[in-house]
Amino acid sequence: MAWLKIGYWNIYNVHKDGVAKTEDDVVHKIIDYHDIFCLSELHCAEKDVPEIEGYGCYKVCRQKSKINRYFGGLAVYYKQYLRAGIKFIKSEIDYLWIKCDRTFFNLSKDMYICMVYIPPEYDSYYKNRGIDSVGLLEEDIQTFGQSGNYLLMGDFNSRTGEVLDYVQHDGLGGLMILGMKLIIFL
Repeated sequence: MAWLKIGYWNIYNVHKDGVAKTEDDVVHKIIDYHDIFCLSELHCAEKDVPEIEGYGCYKVCRQKSKINRYFGGLAVYYKQYLRAGIKFIKSEIDYLWIKCDRTFFNLSKDMYICMVYIPPEYDSYYKNRGIDSVGLLEEDIQTFGQSGNYLLMGDFNSRTGEVLDYVQHDGLGGLMILGMKLIIFL
């Protein structure tokens, strides 16, 4: 398998002053560097998620809130030539799973990628839903982990206080925590 470049960015509102942030040269270069790229916290309706030339897009957005605003939302952009090798297999409002076909990517096992945005624990939306997103992710990991390898990436809105938010030389090579973002390679 050639290197597959996968990225994630909490963009905190995909539009600024009525213009898509994806139109900015720097943002566009960052996305264009990747084969698969997820933007989270779009803060818009699905119809307003910007298209990017040369990329397909899979999006999951929330309904308007009681205060008439959009919050959350995920958009996964993928280079068109990858479409035959990826399948969007499960999406919730906080995360979505992609299956990378082992044959297409020349892997020994299928690769499952989960793009995650979990609202802060005390967020009113999170509390009112009464859904345990982390528990649902754990169930999915059990299911997909039996069929292949998996990668979790995104914004888990974790709080570490004064504890390190990364693993120091654990020797496992399988866990990275990067500045409040957890990425697990298994």
